[in-house]
Amino acid sequence: MIERAEKRFKTSKPIIVADSGLLSQSNIIMLSELGYEFIIGARIRNESDIIKKEIQNKLQEIKNNNHAEVVKVVKDKEFRLIVGYSEDRVKHDVYRRNKGVAKLRKKHNAGYLTKKDICNKGYNKFLSLNCNQIEVTIDENKIIQNEMWEGLKGYMTNSKMTSEEIQSNYSHLWQIEKAFRISKTDLRIRPIYHRKKNIIEAHICIVFATYAVFKELEIKLKNSKLNISVNDAVEYLKNMYQVSFYIPEVARKVTTWNSLTPEQEQLIRLFN
Repeated sequence: MIERAEKRFKTSKPIIVADSGLLSQSNIIMLSELGYEFIIGARIRNESDIIKKEIQNKLQEIKNNNHAEVVKVVKDKEFRLIVGYSEDRVKHDVYRRNKGVAKLRKKHNAGYLTKKDICNKGYNKFLSLNCNQIEVTIDENKIIQNEMWEGLKGYMTNSKMTSEEIQSNYSHLWQIEKAFRISKTDLRIRPIYHRKKNIIEAHICIVFATYAVFKELEIKLKNSKLNISVNDAVEYLKNMYQVSFYIPEVARKVTTWNSLTPEQEQLIRLFN
């Protein structure tokens, strides 16, 4: 896909930025051998004990400088593993952890914590299964261990960019996530009720063309500093009508708007 994009748009080799879903050993080696630089989210809690110990030894350095680096070896190739730190991420992680643990404690106190909860992703990392008594309990040590990693985020890369540049470029991924969220909810790209390939592709094409219009409206609203969201603007536009009539005395056709709200008048001026 990347090579097709390079050929079509006549670009040089881009830097690949992706979340941890692309972080397989084969993908890393393939990108590296093909000459691509990459920035990929790393699952630092799943690293080897040696790397996790090195990260914990550098924890104070990470917090003081907002980042630190360790070397990760994959099939005799060395890559940079950058560990970033953010106070905002700490607040987010603590909130999620407390919410999950409170939910588990409530179920445990009510006697509803079962083996089924061990299989549920999310907060099952705080549970232990006692096989002798077939009992699921909350493991307090796991909660403490989890606290050690709060606020930390890993980035695997072979790029020569600075740690700050790598973290900054990776942070742009939220725009892609937002695009998928808008496509799935506002633009209803799914469910798809078609079965023929060309009709399915036409459906997806229409949705992405609509997304381009959606983004253009978003940019115009942002640049104009109007305090109107895209979704609100669409609702205002749905209720705007023009009336055309002909005046025979002067042989002239007149077109005018129906009564407009202040927000609709702002949108009229926005689009000139």
